[in-house]
Amino acid sequence: MRRPSLLFSLLLVALSAHGQAPASPKIVERYKQMLTANPAEGTALDRLWKIYAEQGQTGQLLDEYKADQTFGAQMIFGHLLRRAGQPDEAASAFGNAARLDEKSALPALAMARLQAERGQPREAAEAYEKAVALLAEDNPALPETLLQLGTAWLDAGELEKAAAAWEKTVALNPADLALRRRLADTYERNFLPDRALTHLTYLEKNAPATERPLALQQMARIHQGAGRQDEAIAALEKALALTGPGNWLRDELESQIIRLHQRYHRTTELETRWKKAALENPRDLGACLQLVELYERLGNLDEQRVWLTKLTTIAPKNAEYRLKLARLLVQMEVLDEAVRYYDQLLTEQPANADYVFERARIDVQREATAAAKQRISALIVARKNDETIRARALEFYTQHRLLDLCLLYTSDAADE
Repeated sequence: MRRPSLLFSLLLVALSAHGQAPASPKIVERYKQMLTANPAEGTALDRLWKIYAEQGQTGQLLDEYKADQTFGAQMIFGHLLRRAGQPDEAASAFGNAARLDEKSALPALAMARLQAERGQPREAAEAYEKAVALLAEDNPALPETLLQLGTAWLDAGELEKAAAAWEKTVALNPADLALRRRLADTYERNFLPDRALTHLTYLEKNAPATERPLALQQMARIHQGAGRQDEAIAALEKALALTGPGNWLRDELESQIIRLHQRYHRTTELETRWKKAALENPRDLGACLQLVELYERLGNLDEQRVWLTKLTTIAPKNAEYRLKLARLLVQMEVLDEAVRYYDQLLTEQPANADYVFERARIDVQREATAAAKQRISALIVARKNDETIRARALEFYTQHRLLDLCLLYTSDAADE
């Protein structure tokens, strides 16, 4: 007769949890066998406890393992006692297991987790230390145990001991970039900046190209916090050099560099350096963009205009640069030149609502309201199914006190 598969047995347990079938004794026995092979926290322990709890027989389960004085049974007994809310008795059981097998790290690991749950981080750290001493260097559990050891020492207020434990994890796998990122973040949060910088420097040199600017940005933050202005600026400049125009991080880096120079009253120095770079590399879009951002923050409209004009010369097909320049020219009340850029943009995208309404606003400024109405009416026709365009038109007419056009607009809407 074919024996039921483990999957089928697990399904029966799931059904029993919903009151559809009783737990099979074979399944219970299977979980016990799994725990004997590996007396640790996990699915088998969870489900075994659940089965007995639903039957109101957890006391019977505890008695069964209490009577068995083997290593595995005492480990399981300790885990069950912890679930039963008896931490002192659980600690005693783990102590018995440790005496039964002095070479196993399982009792120390279980004791460490128990002490951490009880809010005793120092005792937890001491237990983790015992576990680490029992784990071989090639044991896959060692790196995570060292991380937990470091966390326990940190919770106990022992920063240096925590760092020493964490550094051992890196020694086991120096090329683990995720671990180094994790450690850098942990050190920064816990006011160990020099240790954080060690790992960030490694990331800057060895991480994928997309991640290096982030490492440099974090280095800059640490240097700034330590009052090291030059180092902070250098790190941000290096990060900026690794990002090109359009990179999601570039605007943020430029803003940080400018704010840092403003804070330290060094904007003239930044302006000189960035201008020199732009003049030495006249086709460099990034250099021009940096200066546009700088002058925008400084409120220098004339210099913004100079460098935006250079941008449109280098990249004449870039609509974003031309629109930015056109808006600046409107702000400066250089309307004739602004019109030239808007008309170019409208030739390329005649149904672009932003272009149309901004160009119509210039018409109104120049008292050419008929031209404004004609532009907006053409847009409404071109995008006749877009109610947002009609709403913007009405808002435009109202904002500019074009009451006759408002009445005409509402009349046209009523006729429709």
